[in-house]
Amino acid sequence: MTEREKRKRDTNLTFISHECADALTWTFTNEELERLQSGAIIKVRFLTDEDRNITESIWMQLVEKNGSIWRGILCNHPFGLAAEFGDEVEFRADQIIDVDTDTYFAQLK
Repeated sequence: MTEREKRKRDTNLTFISHECADALTWTFTNEELERLQSGAIIKVRFLTDEDRNITESIWMQLVEKNGSIWRGILCNHPFGLAAEFGDEVEFRADQIIDVDTDTYFAQLK
């Protein structure tokens, strides 16, 4: 079994992102973003069509924070990205629009 297949199996998440949910977004302070640790479940907005300013919001599991470039594993089946469920993709912290509070507060303990 490949590392990617293990991550897909071990993640076992079935979040679904709906277009109507995109209106519910949050702004996070630098301090809040610094508290996020590997394993946190976050929602990240990606620009999928620059000409028409279309975005897609996807739940991800945070893997790594490296300066301004972060990495996470997709927990949704994206529609407009050239990626699949379980893929590891890069994003910026300012693209985060939501955090799963159960995993966030569990990490703070």
